[in-house]
Amino acid sequence: MGDISISVDEVRRVATKMSDVVPELSQLRDFSVADQPDLSLAVAEFVMEGGFDVMHNDLADAGASNFARDLRSLEYVNSGAHVSVVAHSYGTTTASLALAEDDVHVDAFVTLGSAGLPANLDSASDLHADAVFSGQAQDVWAIDQARGDQWAWTGRLSPEHPINPIDPEFGSHSFSVAGDGTLRAVTDHGAVTSDEGGYLDKQTESLRNVALATTGHGNLVSPYMPPAPTPLQKALIEGMTNGVAD
Repeated sequence: MGDISISVDEVRRVATKMSDVVPELSQLRDFSVADQPDLSLAVAEFVMEGGFDVMHNDLADAGASNFARDLRSLEYVNSGAHVSVVAHSYGTTTASLALAEDDVHVDAFVTLGSAGLPANLDSASDLHADAVFSGQAQDVWAIDQARGDQWAWTGRLSPEHPINPIDPEFGSHSFSVAGDGTLRAVTDHGAVTSDEGGYLDKQTESLRNVALATTGHGNLVSPYMPPAPTPLQKALIEGMTNGVAD
């Protein structure tokens, strides 16, 4: 088997169905194969529960143990495959713990809208992945009129998983999800959203970069550029500095 991509995501206990989750990797598969018609790509989903308890690592620890076991089994039966893990939100917390375990290895690890990696995993070199990639939409408050990721940053407030993989010092290959004029920007925390502004929605720059990162073309991802403050953020900064802001 050629390429295998595994999605790691959380399922909200309220108003979320498996049918809402499955389209994520089907869209990745369709995008990847359309761009590379000779590609042999299999996809799988590793789903875990989420809720307010995602501010702690208990669920991530339990999920990581199971996921690490699955990755070891996959390596045993498909030792020649190119394996990628695409993790979103609290799934990045879980997947990073799994990839830090002994005898676990993947070719590429992609984080999207990370709710934060555990405090002891503060470098991409702590993970057993040949390459680590990260995408993050602009952090916004839920009340902000600007569009962006309104929830990932709240997860990173937890002292148990505060590490933001998009930060330069982490050492990930960060990529843009802001749109490039042809492909759409990510405008929500979700992976797949009703208005098609999620990290794995069709025709987003994010989905294109994930497809490149997971099929051995990570050198082609579009680079991440830190966003400027939104008007609301700028006003708050100026208010806190009595109108004197850099």
